[in-house]
Amino acid sequence: MKYNKLSIISAPEFEDNIIAVFLSQGLENPVVEYEDKRIKCSVFLPEDYSIESLKGLFTSDICGNDFSVNSEIIEDFWSNRLHGDFKRLTIGDFLITPLHEFKQEKRKRYENEIIILPAQAFGTGQHETTELVLSIINRFNMKYAKVLDIGCGSGILSFAAYLKGAKSVIGIDIDPIAVYNARENMSFNDINEGITFSDSPITNFINKPWDYVFANIISGKLIGLKQDFKLLSNTTNTFVFSGITIENEEEFLKEFSFLEFKERIQKGEWVAFICKSIK
Repeated sequence: MKYNKLSIISAPEFEDNIIAVFLSQGLENPVVEYEDKRIKCSVFLPEDYSIESLKGLFTSDICGNDFSVNSEIIEDFWSNRLHGDFKRLTIGDFLITPLHEFKQEKRKRYENEIIILPAQAFGTGQHETTELVLSIINRFNMKYAKVLDIGCGSGILSFAAYLKGAKSVIGIDIDPIAVYNARENMSFNDINEGITFSDSPITNFINKPWDYVFANIISGKLIGLKQDFKLLSNTTNTFVFSGITIENEEEFLKEFSFLEFKERIQKGEWVAFICKSIK
C-alpha cells in the first residue's frame, strides 16, 4: 500500500504549533526531523487521504512567514515510519506491541498484550492523551461492563476495555478508514466477539445504557459534541475524557458542567477527566 508523506518545514520555534494542528486532526504521531536550523514535521497518510484541506490549516500564523509544505508518495511505509518510531511500550498492565515486532518474534500473544498495526491517523498508545486513558482503564474493574469508545481510531482503548473484562464494547469513528484499521487490529488480537467497530453517528447510541463512555478527542471537537454527551449522560454511569490541553481546560469544564468531575489526571500539557452523570 502506498502512503502520502506530508511535511511542514519551518523554524524550530513553531514545532509545537505544527504538532498541535496535526493532533487536532487526530494525527497523533508526527515525525520531527532537524536539518540546518529548520524542522521538518511529517505525517504519513493513506494515498487516498484528502490532504488539501489539511494543508490549508497551516498558515503563517501557525508556522511563521518562512515555511513550506511538501508532499510525496512513499511506497516503503514501514522503513520510513513504523520500524524506527513505534516501539513496544508498557502502560500499567497493558503491553502495546507493533504488529511487525510481534510477527518477528513468532510467539503467542501475552496476557493483556494489545497488538497494533499502526496507521498514522489512529492511536498507537504513544501520545499522552491515549496513555492517560489507558492508565485510567487499567485502574477500573470492567467485568461485565458495556462500553462506548467514541473516536476509536485504532481500537486501542476498546481492546484495553475488553482485556479488563468488558462484556460489550462498541467503538465508533466518523472516519471509515479508522474503522477499517480497528477491525484489522481486532483480528490481530484474536478477538472474534465482544467488540464492534462502526462509522455510525454518535446519535445512534444515545438511548442505550453504558457503564463507561470513552472520548479521546481534541477538546474543540468534544465541545462540538456537547449536546450529544449531554443526552448520553441520561444513560451513562462514567465518562472518561482526554485530548484536552491545559490551555483549553477551563473552557471544557465550563461547557461540561452538566457532569460531576470526579478526578483530573495530567501528563505534560494534556489533561484527562473521570466524570459521573448527575442523576
